[in-house]
Amino acid sequence: MTVEPSLFRVVYVSRSLLPEPAAGTELERILARARRGNAARGITGALLFSEDCFAQALEGPAPAVEEVFEAIQCDPRHADVVVLEAAPVAAREFGAWSMAYAGRSRQAGARFSALAGAGPGEAATAAGRVLGLLRAVVDRRAGAQGPAAAVPA
Repeated sequence: MTVEPSLFRVVYVSRSLLPEPAAGTELERILARARRGNAARGITGALLFSEDCFAQALEGPAPAVEEVFEAIQCDPRHADVVVLEAAPVAAREFGAWSMAYAGRSRQAGARFSALAGAGPGEAATAAGRVLGLLRAVVDRRAGAQGPAAAVPA
């Protein structure tokens, strides 16, 4: 983790509206654009995709994170965005990645799609679970396939 002043994080889950035949191509476009834009804005994070859900963490300067997240909320490729965390943080969890792609996972999808129903009192716990899931998958892929697997910044 990298400690930085004025650091902000958003963690959310959403329902994917990507049609399955085009999902792989669309994910490549999403990741390429995110990596370019995030690097320029000082944003890092991770994305996990399942058959029907996205889970993502974005971290960086508050104005930049808020701007990117606003665009994400308006993106027609997903719906039912549920914010699990939006708060200042002491350190980055994904400081080496402009956007780590944790990958497509049916098993992970079942685990985090249930988090979308988290009530107000459960959001912090759900955010911790999503961050843990993202970290575990990114670390496992990076370890199994080398650093390029998680596609660092």
